[in-house]
Amino acid sequence: AAVAAALAVLTAGAPAARAAPIVPALTGDVANDFNFAHPEVYRLNDVGFPDVGVPDRLKDSGMSISGYDFEYVAVYYDRAADRLYMGLDCFVICGDADGNGDADTTSPELVLLGG
Repeated sequence: AAVAAALAVLTAGAPAARAAPIVPALTGDVANDFNFAHPEVYRLNDVGFPDVGVPDRLKDSGMSISGYDFEYVAVYYDRAADRLYMGLDCFVICGDADGNGDADTTSPELVLLGG
């Protein structure tokens, strides 16, 4: 719902850009790629921390936050180019399902659970 609200705001005649809204070459680091001081860049925060559950066995091993738990979404619509830019920033490494710090591997604890 928050994303839909932001997109509705984006389509309602925003003021002209005063500073660069995004970096020329996106790096994947949302906090650095989007200029949140720009009037047409929107940050939509997740309402809970953390609100994506992980199995108790992972919590017991120190992996309590999933890489599917996002912190905020950044949104910018470039009217002139008709391009929508979105960035997703997670509390830990995005895509790291078990929260072990490496999105490319599965922890032994998650493997034991069938993951």
